[in-house]
Amino acid sequence: MNPAKQTLRNKVSLNIPDNHARAVTPALLREVLENMLDFSEDVATGGIQDLTTTEDSAEWDVELGNKAAITLSGDVALSLTNAVPGGLYWLTVKQDATGGHTLTYPADSVFENDEEPPLNSGPGAVTILPVLFDGTSYLWPGKSGNDNAAVLWQRMDW
Repeated sequence: MNPAKQTLRNKVSLNIPDNHARAVTPALLREVLENMLDFSEDVATGGIQDLTTTEDSAEWDVELGNKAAITLSGDVALSLTNAVPGGLYWLTVKQDATGGHTLTYPADSVFENDEEPPLNSGPGAVTILPVLFDGTSYLWPGKSGNDNAAVLWQRMDW
């Protein structure tokens, strides 16, 4: 075993509510990440809401799930409902075979660096966007923000 991994395994612990320490192992980290991001079969087979567009708008009721996907076949204005303060939500935006479509964010949106995050605009391109609701505003990454947000969605095999 890699000495650095062994050192991490031996020295790092995770405090859990009953005040017992549990050693952090790759298996435990994977379990924690999977629980946080819910990579269960249910999510893979339909746990992500498919948003439909009506004319040029789409509504995401986050009470039905904190993950949603939308395929843009035209320019779309997005609205969110039933968000709770501290709620973290994930939106997957896919371009149709034509590409080049835009997404208008909800009116209460705030962007890191005051710039909307760019959508991948090529035909079939996918962009994954996190959004945090602070009780008043929807906080989105900005143009110069975390360009690697989608990395959080990669399943890690330890």
